[in-house]
Amino acid sequence: MIYSDFTISAIHILAPCAQELRKCLKEDWYFFNHRLKFEHGVRKVYVEPENPSLTDFYGRNIHIGAIVGVNGSGKSSLLELEYRIINNLSCILNRGKRRKASETLYYVDGLYAELFYVVENKWGCISCQGKTIKLKLPENQEYIQLEAFPTNEQPKGTEVLMKDFIEWAKSGLFYTIVTNYSMQAFLANDFLKEPVYLLDKKNGPQAKEGASWINGLFHKNDGYTTPLVLNPYRDKGIINMVTEHRLTLYRLSSCFIHARNNDRQFIRDYYLHRLYYEYNPSFVKDKLVKNWDASENVIWNYRPNKDIPSYADVILNSFGFTPTNLDWDDDMVRNAALYLADKTLGVALHYPGYEEFKSLDGAINIFQQTTSESADYLEKLVGFVSSQNSHETIKIHQVRNFLMACKEKNLTKSKDIDLRREFDYDDYVLQVGGNPHSKKMGEILNYLPPSFFSIHIELNHIDEKGNTENKKPIPVERLSSGERQYLYTFSTYIYHILNILSIQHSNRVRYRCLNLVLDEVEICFHPEYQRCFVYELINYIERLQLNANASFNIQIATHSPFILSDIMEDNVLYLKDGINAVKGKDFKNPFCANICDLLYQSFFLEDGFYGEYSRTKVNGILHSLRCNKRIGNATAQYIKTIVELIGDDFLKMHLHQLMDKHGIEYEKAVD
Repeated sequence: MIYSDFTISAIHILAPCAQELRKCLKEDWYFFNHRLKFEHGVRKVYVEPENPSLTDFYGRNIHIGAIVGVNGSGKSSLLELEYRIINNLSCILNRGKRRKASETLYYVDGLYAELFYVVENKWGCISCQGKTIKLKLPENQEYIQLEAFPTNEQPKGTEVLMKDFIEWAKSGLFYTIVTNYSMQAFLANDFLKEPVYLLDKKNGPQAKEGASWINGLFHKNDGYTTPLVLNPYRDKGIINMVTEHRLTLYRLSSCFIHARNNDRQFIRDYYLHRLYYEYNPSFVKDKLVKNWDASENVIWNYRPNKDIPSYADVILNSFGFTPTNLDWDDDMVRNAALYLADKTLGVALHYPGYEEFKSLDGAINIFQQTTSESADYLEKLVGFVSSQNSHETIKIHQVRNFLMACKEKNLTKSKDIDLRREFDYDDYVLQVGGNPHSKKMGEILNYLPPSFFSIHIELNHIDEKGNTENKKPIPVERLSSGERQYLYTFSTYIYHILNILSIQHSNRVRYRCLNLVLDEVEICFHPEYQRCFVYELINYIERLQLNANASFNIQIATHSPFILSDIMEDNVLYLKDGINAVKGKDFKNPFCANICDLLYQSFFLEDGFYGEYSRTKVNGILHSLRCNKRIGNATAQYIKTIVELIGDDFLKMHLHQLMDKHGIEYEKAVD
């Protein structure tokens, strides 16, 4: 079910919440918008219906709000509480589940806070009260109580059953995607002092010293069951920008193709010029050595064996690739075949939706000999993944399409395309049976070249009339840091959203309420990019028709008045010194407001809008001009020189008036 009304509405910090978790925040309610009202003295929450005229203000199924305040006001602290609440719920939801290749989740102790949200005018809540989680789904009247530390006296079955997990996601439990590219964000060491526990099904909760809960929330192979992911991935606090760029190129390739085929711009003022690929012969070898500890000799000498079949042999044969219908002496074909076997077995071992194949968990590597039982499971596995079209199987479909063209057309020897040199995306798709002009993202993804081909993207910069301005194509790598940051941010969200929406199977957790958190999103952005950011974000969601298949709540923590001027007044949370800043009678609505007014009111620039150094210079001059003492010639000349440097005409006029009183001459403006 797709809900038209989904918003994250409030965080309520309870009195026992540990100081190191809430930091400067108080025991209080923090409302992100006007949708909830709380009756003090009685634990009763009311939902304020949305104004019908504003239901689709930001587009169908899209709600946008902002959190603003100076550095240290509590913005990041409030969002980190949101992440901890979801993290603790995730620990209980995943307890006892198969998570072989996923990051370890740790339960944060001492957290007493509640996260409220609204779905179709009904409120839901994740209430974290120390070692107990209380979950109220919008459709339910009562809370579901979940114990992180069950006692012997409590009934068995504290583990959340997968069928319940699936049902809760259908009933409005939401998924949160977070980006924060600040170098100071999500550093594991910052959270090491917080007491955490591993919720082990067999041995019970185990205290873990020196563990950081934040590490479990980056990119992970959990099939999007844990309802939160942080981006970009940090390893011990380090963002590997080489890896990040490689991942971004893969995500961007499909986005630029989709934009081109639908006559759109993915990034303002740029169109795709060319998308081309190069063969990386070591990619598969490096992957197999890392994943299976396989020797290079075994990899290079692999040939299918009918008499003593390995895991790879059975998988490939089940896909229809036999010892006789592929050229096994061709290293590109052999690499592709081994990559297909690796990805297929990896899906079964890593993702929780493949419980029926858990007997394969004992696999040492794809080269080991099969038993009759494991061979049966591998054949069933191939049949299952062939029928799936989710993010988990996209790369399998890509390499299978490649091998089918090798089988039927001897693709690697084709005169129509040379895969060992640079080759264009369009030429490749024609060879493997796809449509290079497809307007559907799913089709585009399935026919991309496999990952053992490196991606190169070249763009054209266009003027207002649509004419190309550059003489030579512009590689993505040559874009400015702000433009690349723009691409990184948007491609990250689109990638995760498409992956989540690709999950269709009824026995899987399928989220259709998506919470997008953009923390310090304006990093590296020119003011023009900031000014257009909300507009472009909505356009991306609508162009890809993502809001036809999900509902979006978007939370933007920002210092940008340009972004804030696109947010409705009721959807802004103002923080100052850890508390809600009071809106007085002179409060100005930020929507489409004057930028200077927003800087003063919403970002609390009480000292004005000039740089501090220039402000102190002017204040010194004002002090001299406002006193009754005689001003000497040297001081008068100094004042005259500084005033002439000032760019604000109104301020300069005011200073000229004061200079007149002291008889200090200055150059008069000519009318």
